[in-house]
Order: sequence, then C-alpha cells, then structure tokens
Amino acid sequence: MASKYAKKAGWIPRRSLFDSLPGHAQENLYCRLDSLSNEASVEKFFVDRLLDDLGYRDSQIQTKKSISELTVSLGGSKTVKYKPDYTMMFRRKPKWVLDAKATDEVLEKWVPQCSGYCLALNQSFKKENPVDFFMLSNGIETKVYHWDDKEPVLELAFADFDIGNPKYEQLRGMLAATSLATPEPTAGGQTFVFERPSPQAMKNLFAACHRAIWKSEGSNPTAAFMELIKLMFVKLWCDRKLRDDPETKALLERGEKIKLPKSAVTFATHWIDGESVSPNPVNDILFKTLRENIEKDIADRKKKRIFERDEKIDLRPDTIRAVVRKLEHYDMFGIDEDLNGRLFETFLNATMRGKELGQYFTPRSIVKLITRLAKLKVSRQHVDRCLDACCGTAGFLIEALTEMRNTVRQNNSLSREAKEQLIDRICNDSLYGIDFGKAPPSRA
Repeated sequence: MASKYAKKAGWIPRRSLFDSLPGHAQENLYCRLDSLSNEASVEKFFVDRLLDDLGYRDSQIQTKKSISELTVSLGGSKTVKYKPDYTMMFRRKPKWVLDAKATDEVLEKWVPQCSGYCLALNQSFKKENPVDFFMLSNGIETKVYHWDDKEPVLELAFADFDIGNPKYEQLRGMLAATSLATPEPTAGGQTFVFERPSPQAMKNLFAACHRAIWKSEGSNPTAAFMELIKLMFVKLWCDRKLRDDPETKALLERGEKIKLPKSAVTFATHWIDGESVSPNPVNDILFKTLRENIEKDIADRKKKRIFERDEKIDLRPDTIRAVVRKLEHYDMFGIDEDLNGRLFETFLNATMRGKELGQYFTPRSIVKLITRLAKLKVSRQHVDRCLDACCGTAGFLIEALTEMRNTVRQNNSLSREAKEQLIDRICNDSLYGIDFGKAPPSRA
C-alpha cells in the first residue's frame, strides 16, 4: 500500500519481494538520485519519506522549528550552538536524532555536533539516557551512530535503501517506530532485548568492536584482536550462564528475538554502571571469575590452559564498556561452532597476512565439503582421530568436532550419559593441531 507521501508527491511506490522492477544505483525506495542536490531536496525527497516508511507519526517527529538549540562542546573550551533537523520521540522522550545535509557535505564533519547534542539531551534526563542513536545523511550516504561513538554502527549507500537489502533491513530493525517501545516492567525488573545475530551482522559487530579497541587504545590491530578475544570469552561465558537458569533458558528457546529479565544479564552496560565494587568490573569480576573457573577445570584435567593465572583484559574501562555496549543485546552462545575463525578472518585482513606470515584461510564451504568427504566415524567402540598439521585457526578441526558431535547427538541408541562421555572423548582425545607462524608486525 502506498503511504501518504506516495499519494501526495508521486514518489516511487514501496516494492515488495515479489515485484520484478529492476533496482539500480539511480533510484531507491524513496526517490531518484537526480532528485537530490541541496539539503532541502534531501529532506523532502529522501528523509521525510524514510521516516514515513519507518512508521513514524507526525506527533513522533520534532522538526527543526520545534527543536531546542543547545550548546555543544567540540573539545577543549570550544563550544557551538547547534540543533539537528529531526528528533524522533517516544512517550515524550527523545530516542534518536537525524541531521540532513546537502549531497556534497562530508558527514564526518558533523559527528561532534550531533554526538554532543545527544549528550546534552541525555544529560537533561538524570536517571537514564533515552537517546540511543543519531543519523547523518546527505542522501548519497547515510550513517548511523551510537550517541557516544565516533564510528558508525551502520553505513548505507543510496542504492542500499531497497527491500531485502541486509543493511536496509538492519536499519529498520534499529530505528523503525516499532523498535522504540520501551520494554514493560516484569517481576525481575525491566526486560532486556536479546537476539541471535546473522553471520553478516556478526561480521559487522566484530569489525566495529575491533575498530573501537584499536582506535581508542592506540594499539596495533593484533593486540586489539587479542584483547577482544578475552572479552568474547567473557561474553560467551555470560551467555552460557543464562542457559543454566531454567527461567531464562526457557525464554531463550522461544525464538530469535526475545526479552529477558534485565537483572539476569551481566554482560551489559547497565550491570557495569550498577557495579560499585570495582571501577573495571568486567575485568575485575567477570574475567577474574572466568579465569578461576578455568583453573579449577585445569586442576581436574578437564581443560588445558587458555589464560595465565594473573592475566587481565588490558583495556581501559571506557573501552571495555564501548565493546560491551555493541555486543550486549546479541546472543552469541552456540551461534557458530567456528566463532574464533570468524573473528580471526574478520580482523587479519589482506594487509596482515601473506607469504611472509604463512596465513591463508580455506573458504568455509571447502572446509565443510572436505570434512564431510572424510566420513568421520564415532561410536562406543571407535572414535576417529583427526590431525591438521597446518591448523591455523583450527577451522578444519572445529568442523570435524561439529560433525562428530552431531553424529553422537543424533544417535538415539545412546543414553544421555553415554553421549556426554563420547563428546568429552572427542574434545579431549581425538583432535590434534599443529601450526607455526610469525607474529604479525607491530602497527601503531
């Protein structure tokens, strides 16, 4: 059904997945590229139609005429008076702001002003930060930022605004009017939205986290990667603990996007902000407890050493908090057997591997094909052993583990105890990897 703007202005009707209209770079859901030039045309032909498509009523949109101008800090003693073009409201609270620019404007130039405006809005609410995001768009480029982050969480080109485009659908999931509803209170406090990310979303999340660490800490990419690995261990451990509680486990089994009791989620900014015992609770409490649990398993010969006894997450508390904020609403546990491989491939790009490092990645489809051709056998009487003499991130071994573990789980003739014993045997006695490689060179 065409929206009110379609009826008034005759813009391109919203397509469905069943339409056969050819999409190309000269038009998207809202307008033609040659319709955009100055800021007024970007607002009229692109932004207004975008907001209508996202489901906002007129009463939920504050325009520049009704938005208050605020004093925004640009660093040091420099300040400026500023207000964006739009503020999206929900229950009389600002949720995100949008500033439209002419097509030749550089969006990054306006990040400090927009971020500072969001900060000023949030500071006017003493007990909460209602503003989550801000958007900058010149029609050609559209970038979405967390209100306190200088790096965009989502970037879209003009042609990305089309039905079925992953970036467009992600934008709708983040900023559509239906996404602004504040969770209703429950017996355990407010609820916390928790969802399973897609593989593409995971790649974007990992890249954003790595970039945040690298730029905030000034460390080289490899050092940033190693610290993120520690945080991912904590994240996976916390997500796994949610499944140990019968109430949250039952909720997690209901679907891809659910609401948990807020008090049950510890890998979250609200937990960090509420923890007064330590200035860096993720490292001093969560990571420390995880290390202690691993040490107990090492003493019982259930695990091999991963971290040193006194190892720490070598990141500032504000950097850790920024990474937690990016990951907190995503359920990572069990989503991908080769999560480490995905992390590694995301960060060690072509500039950090090659002949001099001996680092190459076998395409995941080839890994799956070769592993299945091996027809690995596992039973009470016999468990195949696997050796990868050039294992790298152990993608082949992880896929072998996945295949053998699935074979055990699907064997209905085995009791639960027998399955657990066989899986333990696979994990500890059947998979071997060897690798040698130079550490990537340090890069400031």
